[in-house]
Amino acid sequence: MSLQAVLQSMQSLRYTPGGVAMIDAVLSHRSTQREGGHPRQVELDLSARFADRAAEQLSRTPLGSVLRVQGFLAPRRLGSKSVLLHVTEFEHDPTPASLSGSA
Repeated sequence: MSLQAVLQSMQSLRYTPGGVAMIDAVLSHRSTQREGGHPRQVELDLSARFADRAAEQLSRTPLGSVLRVQGFLAPRRLGSKSVLLHVTEFEHDPTPASLSGSA
């Protein structure tokens, strides 16, 4: 999945016992989507996990930055019904988040 979002908060860069860089963050998304032929305002905060190079890159990214992220949704932990966005890559998006009309 691909999503434009603002970096709201992030934890410090850490490393797993296997040496993989990790950062947990909160992303804020706002957009207008079409549902049933009508516009729908979407506003949500989403927990996200960045790993490896994406985590190292995020550690140098200022809060408030607009990002275009790609990744996948998975349960927060085994058996959980809540989801976590696992970001596999991202780039800085020069488009202001409030002007974007896409997910």
